[in-house]
Amino acid sequence: MAEIVGVPLQSVRPWWLQSLYALLLLSAVALVTLLVGEIYYAFEETHTGQHDHGVWGPIFDLAWVVFVPTLLASLVAGLAALIVGWALHRSMLTRYGIRAMGFCAFAIAVVAGVAVAQV
Repeated sequence: MAEIVGVPLQSVRPWWLQSLYALLLLSAVALVTLLVGEIYYAFEETHTGQHDHGVWGPIFDLAWVVFVPTLLASLVAGLAALIVGWALHRSMLTRYGIRAMGFCAFAIAVVAGVAVAQV
């Protein structure tokens, strides 16, 4: 049985690797929410001169609570996947590790860039 419903057996990811990708996706969604919030606040302050959270404020504030732990978990998981993937010659782990570390570096650069731009 080389296939499962038309999908080659080699391309099926283990459940724990899919969970790590889901964690990475959750972190990306939180980062996008943070960026949308910063853009929203920037336009709001230019038009009204004040910073009002309004309806969207709790969502933008919750994004930080989600983003920081998921980014740290992705960073640790990506580093572990790189090491284990390299040691055991598992391309799926190495690929996840490269993607996770790349996203973490990108996210840290974006957050640092936004922080510098606000000063």
